Parts: sequence; structure tokens; C-alpha cells
Amino acid sequence: MTDEIYCYPPDYRVLRNKLDLRDAKQLDYYEREFVADRIEKGCPTGDFDLAHLKAIHHHLFQDVYGLGGRNPSVGNQQRADAVHAAPIH
Repeated sequence: MTDEIYCYPPDYRVLRNKLDLRDAKQLDYYEREFVADRIEKGCPTGDFDLAHLKAIHHHLFQDVYGLGGRNPSVGNQQRADAVHAAPIH
């Protein structure tokens, strides 16, 4: 993935994040730690419609990314083993 909007230069391969981590492995580690902590606290309930899914996304990633729960304007698959939805226009 390379994305000049959502990633850090010079290679645009690491998502911009609240921790200002520029190393992909470090970001991956802290993302997993923060998300695991949020999962332990429980997730928003709902009908699994778009608003509910965005609420879950925000809840899980709010400590790491500023865009949690908002529609991206471009795809943002960070890891080869991750599954992400295409942008919603």
C-alpha cells in the first residue's frame, strides 16, 4: 500500500497515527495492544448497519487513528493479512 493522504512519507507505507509511529512493525504491535484492550471493554451494540459498523471501528481504533469510524476517501489496507473494505464514495 502507498497512500500520500493517509500515510507518512517518504515511502507512504505506514498509516498516520496518533502515536506518530513511523515503523510498521511498531505500529502493528501497538495497534493490536490498543484494540485488544478496547475489545475487553466491550463493543457497541446495534444492527450491523453502516452506522453500527462505523461505531465499532471507532471504538476499536480510537486510541491509534484519528479516522476511526469515518469513511476513508481511499482504500487503506495496511497489512497483507488484513481484510479491509473499499472506500465508500
